[in-house]
Amino acid sequence: MTSPAVSIIILNHDKAAYTRACLQSLLQVGAGEKFEVIAVDNGSRDETPELLESLKPDFARAGSEIKIVTNAENVGAIIGRNQAMEIAGGDDFLFMDNDVVAGDDGWLAALRSRLDADASIGIIGPKLLFPWEPHLIEFAGCAVSPSGRIQYMGRGATRDDPAFNTEREVQCLISACILFRRGLVEEIGNLDEAFSPVQYEDLDFCYRTRRAGHRVVYTHKVEMYHFEHTTTGGSPDINFRYVTIKNGKLFKKRWRHMFETESGPPDEECAWAAIEKKSIKEIDEREWKTKNGGYTMANGDELRQNLKQMIVERLFLKVDPVAMTDDAPLMATYGIDSVALFELVVGLEEDFGITLEDEEFSLDLFENVNSVAALVERKQGA
Repeated sequence: MTSPAVSIIILNHDKAAYTRACLQSLLQVGAGEKFEVIAVDNGSRDETPELLESLKPDFARAGSEIKIVTNAENVGAIIGRNQAMEIAGGDDFLFMDNDVVAGDDGWLAALRSRLDADASIGIIGPKLLFPWEPHLIEFAGCAVSPSGRIQYMGRGATRDDPAFNTEREVQCLISACILFRRGLVEEIGNLDEAFSPVQYEDLDFCYRTRRAGHRVVYTHKVEMYHFEHTTTGGSPDINFRYVTIKNGKLFKKRWRHMFETESGPPDEECAWAAIEKKSIKEIDEREWKTKNGGYTMANGDELRQNLKQMIVERLFLKVDPVAMTDDAPLMATYGIDSVALFELVVGLEEDFGITLEDEEFSLDLFENVNSVAALVERKQGA
């Protein structure tokens, strides 16, 4: 492929269902820019390594590429992202957590055009929404109180709250989804591994950016969905309470001379707003959408179950769809002949809106439920 405009850097440590939704959203929601994905696998023990490999052909068909960085153990967010930046080919870099799902068509082009239009901007980040109705705001910029307490601006506010529908300069952003130029890294350096394995390194990166004379900007014009505290959360090899305290002290010591004079919010406004959250398995329907409803997406487990139901109903199989396994050979297991295969093709068209051209047809597409699901995901994302 030709050189990408943007390198999207995604950390992964288990939690394959989130990674699947994240990566499929990159295929299904038009980015408007040529990009590569650099997936850093930090010692995953679930199906994440196989998932990343399996999606390579889909990204290749879309004119993109997945580069995989494999670590034998969880080296943390900072080292992982620094590894990715060393091999990144893009002019710009985008950090994206694996529990973030792309929202609007043209989301990446919109972020990049805003960055390109203003040389004073060093880092830009979108509005982050919770991926379930009513899509409350998760994050609309980060503020730091004069004593060093952190505030997620807009957290819990309604999606269209006017207070957070204005682009503005902020003290810092979180690394769940931020875009910046390669040249910024060349100027101020990588993420500081003094904050390893994770916590406060993104805020430090923003303050280093501002110290170098660049602005950090939140834009409401791009919306993404964020499950929150999933990428590194729950990792048994990271003591989050300890590293949060340790790194928080380091951040305050390093940047107190700036934030204590910046007129940040009072401490009482920095209290963490507890939001009732859902996991990806609890989202039954296609709950993340663009503002105009143009994009809907089922998670991988739901799609496979819907396919099994269609296969059973179309072929009058006397099996429980729930008992069907995703990787069982369809033809051998259920005696599917050419007539039955035709019924599956009709089912894909009528039930899933998938049309196969003659030159696309291959028996390999119907090898098992997984292969049919991959076909549906690819065609819906085309």
